[in-house]
Amino acid sequence: MNIGVIALRVILNLLAERIPLHPDMAVNSGQKPKKKGVRERLLEARDQGKFSFLEKYGVETPGQALLKYVLSHSAVSTIIVATGKVERIAENAAASEGHALPPEARAWLEELCMANPQGEL
Repeated sequence: MNIGVIALRVILNLLAERIPLHPDMAVNSGQKPKKKGVRERLLEARDQGKFSFLEKYGVETPGQALLKYVLSHSAVSTIIVATGKVERIAENAAASEGHALPPEARAWLEELCMANPQGEL
């Protein structure tokens, strides 16, 4: 149909857990956000060295992981990201460089950021 999709306020909505990381994780699916916030879980994973496999995709920060995740969705054409910090402009822009995240990296982020109905992941 030659229609583009622009994702707006991506980081704010994901960090505030207003939207699920994956459409199948909707509020009525029985899956709920983990007790820790998305930002805290991403920072913890980075600090534990679990984040390093994302570096080959140009991801160095939790914000870049979320931006790259959204940009890797086949339906998303571009994203609009606002920031109040000048130093984040280059960080955010870098998320659009390189290759998209492969399915296994996207799945890892989904597991990290969401709990399954049986409990914590």
